[in-house]
Amino acid sequence: MSNLSNTIYNIKSLIGCFDKPTFADQLLYETDVSDNSLHVRVTNGDNAICLRPEEILSMYISDVVNTIEAMGYLINGCVISAAVNFSISARKCLLDALEIVGLRCFGVINDSLAAAITRNYFHFSSDFYNAIIIDVGHNICQFTYVHFESLAVKVLYSSAINTLCGRELTHSIFELMCSSCIERFNINPRSSKKLTLKFMNAAEKLKILLSSSKQSLPVTIECIGPDVDFNFYLCQESFENSLVEVQNKFRQALIDFLGASNALQLGIRCVELIGGSCRIPFVQNIVKEIISMSPSFTLNADESVAKGCALTAVWISGSFPLKPWLLEDTLCMPVCIKSNFDDIILFPVSSKIPSRICIVLHESSEFYIYHGSELFCKIELETDGNSDCAIQISAALSIDSLLTIEEITSVCADESYISKFQSTPLKGNPCKYIINFAYPFLTSEQLAQAKVNESNWLIKDIDERNKENALNALESFVFECKHQMGEMRFYLTDDERNDFETAITEEESWLDDATSNDNCALRHKRLRSVIDPLLSRKRAHEEVKSSMSDFEIYLKKLKRTSNEMHERNGLSHVDLREFNSIITESLRWYQSSLECLKNCTRLNPPPFTAHYVQDRMSNIAKQCDPIIAKHLNSQKRSKWAFWRK
Repeated sequence: MSNLSNTIYNIKSLIGCFDKPTFADQLLYETDVSDNSLHVRVTNGDNAICLRPEEILSMYISDVVNTIEAMGYLINGCVISAAVNFSISARKCLLDALEIVGLRCFGVINDSLAAAITRNYFHFSSDFYNAIIIDVGHNICQFTYVHFESLAVKVLYSSAINTLCGRELTHSIFELMCSSCIERFNINPRSSKKLTLKFMNAAEKLKILLSSSKQSLPVTIECIGPDVDFNFYLCQESFENSLVEVQNKFRQALIDFLGASNALQLGIRCVELIGGSCRIPFVQNIVKEIISMSPSFTLNADESVAKGCALTAVWISGSFPLKPWLLEDTLCMPVCIKSNFDDIILFPVSSKIPSRICIVLHESSEFYIYHGSELFCKIELETDGNSDCAIQISAALSIDSLLTIEEITSVCADESYISKFQSTPLKGNPCKYIINFAYPFLTSEQLAQAKVNESNWLIKDIDERNKENALNALESFVFECKHQMGEMRFYLTDDERNDFETAITEEESWLDDATSNDNCALRHKRLRSVIDPLLSRKRAHEEVKSSMSDFEIYLKKLKRTSNEMHERNGLSHVDLREFNSIITESLRWYQSSLECLKNCTRLNPPPFTAHYVQDRMSNIAKQCDPIIAKHLNSQKRSKWAFWRK
């Protein structure tokens, strides 16, 4: 990375955040909190710009869409994946990012469901069985208990923890390396972003190597200071000893998951481990210890999620004639509603989605809806203060795990109806209400402005990419000409040689001192107008030389064919005489042409072009091919006659 402050990564984990995440200190770019939402600060020249995470995510998606469309494919829509613990606000932000790009969204599905779809589709089995999928990814560890059928995937239970993930494991190695560096050289890698990046990359590589080796492995980082190189050794045992607390949390999380899902009682056929950190030994050992089953590694996390989303998009859109599958998912965190009088769980953990509920509550002017521990929205009602009235709320949870308040009515109900779910809604009068979302979602005006900004940034990106390509093309052409400068002296006069060297030297000095690449295309065109006429003479001589070499090889083949004709004696004397005369005439022309080329200096164009030699060769072939065909046919007839005897 050459511009660390403006290089944005790991953006999906910042979607829907009200405040800075716990790993904000591990990021190399700046984040700010304003208007109750997280923003990423980037610089454009002397100006600082604050962007929402969903706006940055839309840039990622736009780049992917442009790459696919450049390959000649048309995109009608997409299915996007999210971690199982993504809040309703975060999922709504994902839809906003797709709306900025102008891409139709068929749905938002959980990563675990996408991986389960891939497993069932590509590892098809007609049996019914249950399996556990554990995804130890970069940002989160997800546990999923899934029921598989021939044409169905049903998620029975899912949960997630943030304490065991690839990012935290890499950061633990990074901390060990930083402590060693401070102790030995009194240099703190956190003081420099470039040094931090070097140490983080080395820690990531070391983490991967430690998952497959028990030996003490070295890592070397050069030039961390004046004449200082950092060497660090770490073995698998020391690495795992530094993560005792993380291992205990992972063990407890797995035990809680098995208890809540009743997986051990319902049965488990297999355990699938996926994710970048799934091959770390202590993860596998804990799974074997608790479940008493060796895990399998048949899926790649990124590929399985991508394929699962693609298959879901195909089934929903109906673009291809595939059999529809039954897909069921469950809620990872409960959805609750609170007021001054009530505290009710609308959708408990493991609620099937999509689903609907209708509940009667005490009359109140304000209701608060929470997804897990995070406030989703505040509902303000206009009530008449009648003590005999109650509030009936109808809500729905879509397949995207998005909550929708369908209707709020005022009903007359006694205490027997309060806090009870109604299978048939009670009749009542509609209430006026206002929903205030806790997270400041993009308004319609902000979405329109974001679309305009995305379009403008896309045009700028294309322009910058074209300028960069023009600069690379100019540098390559100057390097190629400089490389040929020694050979070109045989093909140029003194004045032409001076013009050639002057033009190359001038462009080379401009490239060394250039601060902008705006004029690269124009300078490349101007340089070619000077150099190409000089290079064309050299190319013409080389092309003629190559074509004459091909002509010589072709003549040798004709001579060998003539000798075979004489030996086999399968043609008439007229055909043989005609064939030999063609070869003799061609050989005479070839020898005279070689003499002309020898007498022609390299300072002048060759006496004939390569196309002329190729045309000459094709004319000879038209005359000789019918005679060669007669010869081959006579040989076939003689072989057939021999076998008949």
